[in-house]
Order: sequence, then structure tokens, then C-alpha cells
Amino acid sequence: PKYLVELHKRILEPLYNIIFTLIALLAIFKAPLNKRGNSKNMIFAVSGMVIVQIGFLFAFNILARHQNFWVPLYAITFLTIIAMFRILFMDKPLIVVIHNWLQNRKKPVEIQQIEPKVKE
Repeated sequence: PKYLVELHKRILEPLYNIIFTLIALLAIFKAPLNKRGNSKNMIFAVSGMVIVQIGFLFAFNILARHQNFWVPLYAITFLTIIAMFRILFMDKPLIVVIHNWLQNRKKPVEIQQIEPKVKE
């Protein structure tokens, strides 16, 4: 069991470097620019990286106890990478996309009634 955990760890750890790089790129390119500095964005990026690292440490501890946990671990890793690439290459800032989605979600659907045609 320890060897399997170490094997999965050695396979996934290079992918975490990609995730950390994408978090840094998102903090630089997708955050609004401010003339006072980007310290807030950098704090969010570093805290995001710490949260991801803690999450993966917990996941490897779960993998040591439950051998079948490797499937969700790989799925979460690859879905995170795909989602970050998707956010990175969007045309609009992420905040604008989320705001537009929330605004469109709140609108009620209007149902138009079709009046039957009357022959004269």
C-alpha cells in the first residue's frame, strides 16, 4: 500500500506544479489592475496555493487508507487543470462572467401564449 501511494504521489506531483503556475497566472492576468499594487491578488494566489497543497496532503492520507481513492484524485487534478486553463483563456474577466451568469439566472422565463388564428 505504501508503494502504491508513493507511485501515485510521484505521478501527480509534477501536475501540481502546473496547477500552482496556473494559479499564479490567474492572479496576474485575470485580476483587475490597481495602481496601488497587486498585493491583494498575490495574497489570494498564495493562499490558494496553500489550500491546494493542504487538500492534496489530505487526499494522499486518504489514499493511504483507502486504495480506491486514486480515481477521484486523478479526476480532481485534471479537472482543476482544465478549469484553470478555461478561466485563463476567457475573453472577459472571471468576475464579469460570474456576475453575468448570476444576473441571467435570476431572470424569470417568459412564456408567450400563442393566440389561435380565427378564420373570417
